Amino acid sequence: MTRSILVTEIYIKATKARIALGDDNAALTLMSTDMERIRVGFRNLHETWAASIQAALASWMLYNRLGVVFLAPIGLVMVCFAFLAILMNWTGDAQKAWMSGVQKRVGLTATVISSMKNLRISGLTVHIGNFVQRLRVEELASGVRWRKIYITAAFLGFFPQMIAPPLTFASSQRTLDVSTMFTSLAFITLLTYPLLQVFEGIPQIISGAACLGRIQSFLVCETRDDFRRVLADVQRNSEETSEKGRSLSESALTIKDGAFGWEEDKPVLKNVNTKITRSSLNIVVGPIGSGKSTLCKALLGEIPFSKGSITLGNRFAHVGFCEQTAFLSNGTIKGNITGFLPLDDERYAEVIHATALQVDFATLAQGDQTNIGSDGITLSGGQKQRVALARALYLQSDLLVLDDIFSGLDADTEKQVFQQVFGPEGLLRRRHCTVVLCTHSVRYLPEADHILVLENGTISEQGRFTELNTSKEYIQHLGLNPSSASEISSKKNESRESLPEPKYPLPATTTASSDIVSQLDNSGEARQIGDKTVYKHYVQAMGWFLASLSLFFGTGWGFFTNFPTICE
Repeated sequence: MTRSILVTEIYIKATKARIALGDDNAALTLMSTDMERIRVGFRNLHETWAASIQAALASWMLYNRLGVVFLAPIGLVMVCFAFLAILMNWTGDAQKAWMSGVQKRVGLTATVISSMKNLRISGLTVHIGNFVQRLRVEELASGVRWRKIYITAAFLGFFPQMIAPPLTFASSQRTLDVSTMFTSLAFITLLTYPLLQVFEGIPQIISGAACLGRIQSFLVCETRDDFRRVLADVQRNSEETSEKGRSLSESALTIKDGAFGWEEDKPVLKNVNTKITRSSLNIVVGPIGSGKSTLCKALLGEIPFSKGSITLGNRFAHVGFCEQTAFLSNGTIKGNITGFLPLDDERYAEVIHATALQVDFATLAQGDQTNIGSDGITLSGGQKQRVALARALYLQSDLLVLDDIFSGLDADTEKQVFQQVFGPEGLLRRRHCTVVLCTHSVRYLPEADHILVLENGTISEQGRFTELNTSKEYIQHLGLNPSSASEISSKKNESRESLPEPKYPLPATTTASSDIVSQLDNSGEARQIGDKTVYKHYVQAMGWFLASLSLFFGTGWGFFTNFPTICE
């Protein structure tokens, strides 16, 4: 129950936390490694109170058998416990240092796995692999201190069990017969063995508490503050003039004196003033590093630091967002597109046609049932972007914010997708969706209803293409052909008329052959059972001598621990 509660809270906090420059993989480590330490530590809490009762009963029985001599093993235990208490002062810090190393290594490993295709193309797999290996070595080095503490605690736990019997019998003034000695030895074992478990469990309890502190630090970090306002709330709480209120109501988004950034007092964008009308295509352009991605995050209310105001004309039922790096889950292409929504065959076919994915399905052995792996590792960059776009289109968003989604597409596919999605007769035009598109593909500027040019951290110019192309500024320097602008404008006017909804054939779902399914099943079973080469790698890393020694002592411990029980 504790595990489920903490993991749920970590997930909720991760969804509400600010997008900042911190470690994005902290939640992953907290949910896995830290949670395991907490689980083990909390389990030992029950051993502690149960062992205390058992030790008290054993002391009473030993007193009845030997008298005041029963204080000898108790005194020995108290001395060992005093040493353990001193040792525990360093346990929490040692555990935190180890978990920080684990977090760093796990985060980089997850990033490397998600970017494996690019690393292979770049020829960097060997160098990155060596770097990950160095992080693993550093992680093990950071855990040495905690392991030394744990080994010392285990020794202190075994010490009373080994020394208490001779110490007790040597301190006794009575003449002991065989019956008294064996019963007393059993009582001493009942006294010292549970304390051994307590001594071994205390470092784990303190480690669990340290990991619990790491989770607490994560849960109390600042959450995202949605600074955007809705027009209805603004008019309810202030005295807006009717003319001003009417102007705002005609806009889907209005930014006034906006300043947005990732660090306090260091705005990436400043003096931002613009209006985005409903059912319009707004294209944002500008040089690299001009703040296009920052503007996208600001429109979504995901910027950590902001000034000014962003007013929404109404509450959007659905908002879609496609980032530069597409987010895809480990599953089928169809599952990634439909998400948690029920399947609508007609809508699904519509978005597949709009994003030109039917051609890709024909080349895949399992069609849209192909498993794309973590972060879509089996897909190309352009395919990832189009699957992410198809997911946003399937949602039927009222507001769609797109950040450079054409970066991985070739020229022909890019043109086809743009016309079928954003063109005068495109899917979003028919849906009357408000679109903000940040892109480097400036050739589509004539088709935009509104253009925003970002330069030097602000909006240098904005308006229609025909207006900006004569202003001798950024747009004119692009050298675009203005002759098609009037043709595009007429197409837009025609597209606004009532047009019948086009019908698209359902994409064929390819069923994998039995041979392919068999291969996939066999590979899955191999992953579950394990490969001999994995164990060989572990043995080689340890060295044959240490591996043989560990196997020998492990076998001996298991045999001699359970042999008395078998004999009984």
